[in-house]
Amino acid sequence: PLAMAVASEWDAQGTHLRPAQMPLMTLCCTAIDQVASQPTSHRDGVMGYLRNDTTCYWADTNVAGDRALRRRQSTAWDGLHESTTSGALGFPVGHDLRPAFAVGEGEALSLGRRSASNPTSGLPHPPLLVSRARRWVDSLDAWTLAALYSACAESKSFFVGAALIHEATTGVAAGGGR
Repeated sequence: PLAMAVASEWDAQGTHLRPAQMPLMTLCCTAIDQVASQPTSHRDGVMGYLRNDTTCYWADTNVAGDRALRRRQSTAWDGLHESTTSGALGFPVGHDLRPAFAVGEGEALSLGRRSASNPTSGLPHPPLLVSRARRWVDSLDAWTLAALYSACAESKSFFVGAALIHEATTGVAAGGGR
């Protein structure tokens, strides 16, 4: 199917090549030329999205206008975090391990800045969650890692990227459906 899709992208080209119209060809070249030869830098890049995951920065419920946003965040992201940690990362369903969160602008800014007390910057996720995430990312082949890297970069989220890749490789959707 991938070869047919890439061939279709080539068939759609006119007199001049338009690489922006060939996303699957780009992904294939990235997997073969970059990720396969330097997987460590791509793995580290994916792990960087975990430290500053968009889905872990929450609105402050003490701010009147942010309460509705916080409810929407909870609705969208609680299930995402649960399904990713129990699916891709292999924690038992119903586990109590949760990613770290930053609430409000002040906390988000202080966690995002590099300093002497925060040399790597980012959220202080539980070490077990980080080690499981690293183990899972390290287990991926170049093709899957290229797709994960792209999904994380586009969404600015390890959790969104991991959920997409886990569903694509296992057929299990967020929430356990197929």
